[in-house]
Order: sequence, then C-alpha cells, then structure tokens
Amino acid sequence: MPRKKQKPFRKLPNGFGSVRKLSGNRRKPYVASAPSFKLNGVTVPGETLGYFETWEAGYERLALYKANREWENRKKKEKLFTFKEVYQKYFHEKYELSLREYSKQAKDSSNAAFRNCAALHDKIFSEISYDDLQDNIDSYIGKLKHSSLELIKSLYNGMYKYALKHNICTTDYGKYVEIRTPDDDEKGIPFTEDDLKKLWRSDLPAARIAIILCYSGWRISEFINIKIDLEKMLFQGGMKTAAGRGRVVPIHPRILPYLSGYGRNPILSPQSFRKALYEALEALGIERHTPHDCRHTFSWLCDRYGVDQLSKKLMMGHTLGTDVTDAVYGHRSPEELRAEIGKLKCY
Repeated sequence: MPRKKQKPFRKLPNGFGSVRKLSGNRRKPYVASAPSFKLNGVTVPGETLGYFETWEAGYERLALYKANREWENRKKKEKLFTFKEVYQKYFHEKYELSLREYSKQAKDSSNAAFRNCAALHDKIFSEISYDDLQDNIDSYIGKLKHSSLELIKSLYNGMYKYALKHNICTTDYGKYVEIRTPDDDEKGIPFTEDDLKKLWRSDLPAARIAIILCYSGWRISEFINIKIDLEKMLFQGGMKTAAGRGRVVPIHPRILPYLSGYGRNPILSPQSFRKALYEALEALGIERHTPHDCRHTFSWLCDRYGVDQLSKKLMMGHTLGTDVTDAVYGHRSPEELRAEIGKLKCY
C-alpha cells in the first residue's frame, strides 16, 4: 500500500518565528522557535519555545508567544500597566529617586498597604473602577484597624497622583473612596491643661505639631496631605468619610507661627510622627499619648469653651447623624467657624 503523503504546512510570515521538524525518531519531533533578530549586524537565533508532538501544537505555542509579545508592546505604547507595575514605579520615584529621606517605617507602611490591595494587583490600572477600589477597602472592614485602612486610602491617593502625572490614567477614582466605618472608633484621652502648657512652651517640632493638631482637630494621616492657605488662614482636606473629606477648618491665630515656621517638614509618616511624639512627651515629662489624642483634645477644648455643636461637627468631619435640622440647615461660613475656633483658650 502506497505511503500517505504528508500534508504540507503553510509558510509562516517573516518575523513570526518557525516550527520545524527534527530528524530521527522522537516523541516530540517539532520544535517552535521565536523569530531571530540582529544584534550589531549579527543574526541571533530566537529562543526555543518548546518541543511538540504535532506541528499544530508548535504553531499554537508560537502564536501565543507572538500574542503575548504584541500585548507587552501595546502595554508599553499605551501605558497599560497593572496596579502592581504602577506601584513599583510609584514606589521607585517616591522613595528611591526623591532627595527627601524617608524612614524604613514609611516604606514598610506603603508596602503593607500594597499587600492589602492584592485583589487589584493584576488589573490594568487605567481600567480599574471606583467599585474595584471601594470593594477592596470594604473587604478589610472588621479585619484591619482604621490606621491600616487609612494607609490603603493614602496609597490610592499617592498612586493616582503619580499615574495622572505620567499619563497612565485620566481619572482619579481614589479620591471618591470612603472608609465606611463609624467615625472616631479609636478611643483616646485628651491632654490636660498642664500638658498643654508644657506643649505650648516647647520648641520641639513634634510638640509644635501636636499643638497644631490639638487646635485644629486633624488626624495625623490627614494633616500630612492637608492644604494650608496662610493668606486666607484656612486648612482644607480630610479623608475617611463623605463628611470628613474636603472640609474646611480655620487656622487658630495662635498656631500660625508654628505653620510658617515649621510647616509639615518634620512629618514624614504617621509612624515617624508617633515615634517623635513619644520622645517629645517623655522629654517634657508628659504621660504618653497617641497622635489621635490630639483630636480628642480638640473635641474637649470645643466642649469646654462653648463651641457650638454644629461647628464642632463640621470642623471635625463628623456626620450630622439623624438630626434633620442639622442635615438640612447644617452650614457654617469660614468666618462663622473662625469665630467659634477663636474661643479655644491657648495655654
């Protein structure tokens, strides 16, 4: 019986690579090779992609290689980077290229927040939606502390700022994300009058930052990214909740020299401020307080010196709750808030 003639395989286009049959009796006689290329005028053979039982199987592997290569080229051309790739670029620019020196704690905090974004790692950054970001942070409610959730939110802010600057995306969805947990869940103890007197008299940078927080109500995680308008004497910023985000707080006139003199330069991260605060309190003979105690001190000062409750809620970014009157008519102008915050006594 005559031997069946082998069906000829079609010729592959130039630059596609090759699938060829090897001599001898082999279980997988077909080898797929990536296209060759020239380096300094010398032709370099393409890498071997694998050995296969049939020509068709070798062709499928070669086609997959070509598709992956085209995808990578498209990603580079259109800047279709994954969340993980954008984070690596963001981290490199912020912590490794910057002239500003960041602590190991700041880098570790950033990496911890990134690990808590595992659901986003392989998504194309420009295709990530608000729902993707919100779902990720919601998935950790009840599992992580507020401080860890704040780090995730801060990471979103930093990465989107980087991505917009480098044309990786066109919309900042991170700014819409909320931390959907009850506000001020962290317990705290206000500074006493004697404590405040010692802080006011101190020249230590951490003590001065503590005074700023005690007389403005900001969380340290918010203050790091706050907008300070010295001309209009206003702070603006905030995070966590819809009520807390983008709020305006007048600058108490007594803390103005602290802002123009020290600004936010001593603060590199919530962790570094916490460490500096503990050292300052020990040096001043003050019992240990957390940075969040500054916010509780502001609340205590507001109550002690008769700041009206609506103004207090607005300045602290608290929700207006079920009070229908507050919810409908809950407005204060910056001038009205300035009059209220001016009631706070400085020691």
